[in-house]
Amino acid sequence: MSKQAIILAGLLGVGMVASYMSWTSEDPTEETEGVVVIDTKPEQIDGISWTSEKMDVELSRRSDTVGDYIWVKTVERIEKEVPLELTVDLEAPELPEGEAPPEPETRTEITTIVREFKAGDTAQELIESFAPLMASRSLDVSSEKYGDFGLDAPEATLLVTRSGKEPRELKIGGEAYGTRDRYALDADKSTVVLLDSDLLRPLKFAISRLPDRDLLTVETPALSQVQVSSPTREAVTLTQLNAADPQKATWGYPDETEGDESAAAWMNKALSLKAKAYVQAEEMPTGTTTELTLVYTDEDGLQHQVEVIQGQGPNGETQWYGRSTNTRELVTLHAAQASELVADLDALP
Repeated sequence: MSKQAIILAGLLGVGMVASYMSWTSEDPTEETEGVVVIDTKPEQIDGISWTSEKMDVELSRRSDTVGDYIWVKTVERIEKEVPLELTVDLEAPELPEGEAPPEPETRTEITTIVREFKAGDTAQELIESFAPLMASRSLDVSSEKYGDFGLDAPEATLLVTRSGKEPRELKIGGEAYGTRDRYALDADKSTVVLLDSDLLRPLKFAISRLPDRDLLTVETPALSQVQVSSPTREAVTLTQLNAADPQKATWGYPDETEGDESAAAWMNKALSLKAKAYVQAEEMPTGTTTELTLVYTDEDGLQHQVEVIQGQGPNGETQWYGRSTNTRELVTLHAAQASELVADLDALP
């Protein structure tokens, strides 16, 4: 075979391989992988918002004497079909026997529910996952084909605000086949990218995933003592023994070398208390009484307060509430947990 023939055969082989790779490619519009959509650092992100037909979510940073935290506001819109007011036509003929009356006409009623609450660790993890915000790939898509990716009528709008920089907006479209990841239109660059759906899920389900339900954020091994106060008895101090050893850790009383089973059992209940929900402005209780105050001291000497409160809810029902250094605001507590903890105070001397 001549040299020229060998060269031509080689070029033909390369061309066939290239054609095969193109033909078997998962997506012929794919350009790059691991694309940086928003290049930023966690501390530069001031806020994140999610706007959709049924839910708006806004994360913002706040700060007080305790420290920095993230605050969340959600606006939920719930649609419900309600019947139109019926008018009775006295002259209308009776329906034939066995014939069902016509279905009543309805109208769509939208109820708007606004909630505000302090966010937990999930919100900080969300911010960190946005710094930088990465897409699995970038697609070369003309605006005429946006509809193929659900971007002609986006499901939601994602807005990221950053210190000293312009906000960045992404339009969230449909799901990618087989992955459930979401197509997004980068408004600034007019490019379509594919985002991991796990990045967006905390925003889409913000009401259940973002609230901070921990009354106390200090890990139990880092606690040295707690002072327990109640209006019905004198204050008592409990100390933690063998805190560094999970198998031997227990609670007892100052100047004692042995733990106390009753004290340890009561503390297990106290440390299990969780917030149920944050109390909104229109839900503020009346006739409140602080039934129990716990002031925890950690190994660094810092104090963390938890209050257990009883009061009347908006409908006059008895409710249990809480407030702590961590939650900042009033929260509802699980009634069984709170009432049992207060009732069991008699187990302490």
